[in-house]
Amino acid sequence: MINFTPAILQVEMMMILQVKSVLDMRHHNHYKVYNLCIEECYDPENFYGRVERFPFDDNHVPTLKMIQLFCESVHSWLSLDPKNIAVVHCMAGKGRTGLMVSA
Repeated sequence: MINFTPAILQVEMMMILQVKSVLDMRHHNHYKVYNLCIEECYDPENFYGRVERFPFDDNHVPTLKMIQLFCESVHSWLSLDPKNIAVVHCMAGKGRTGLMVSA
């Protein structure tokens, strides 16, 4: 289990608030966050509850069912409004994110 010190948690919260601020300014009410991290998680209420999790381990492959559900969710969200965007992330933004956005 990862043990986060208060200082690390404070920095993480500041980063979340910065991301939220940019998203609110540029895409107000038109973004949904897709979190692929299996590691410690933030409160979805930081993004008005518009967070969906598809967690799987880094350097591993998710199940085909998870990939299908992810793709269906993103497609459904983007189809609701042409202004909608999907914000997909993992810890480093390379392996898991790259795999899922290429699906």
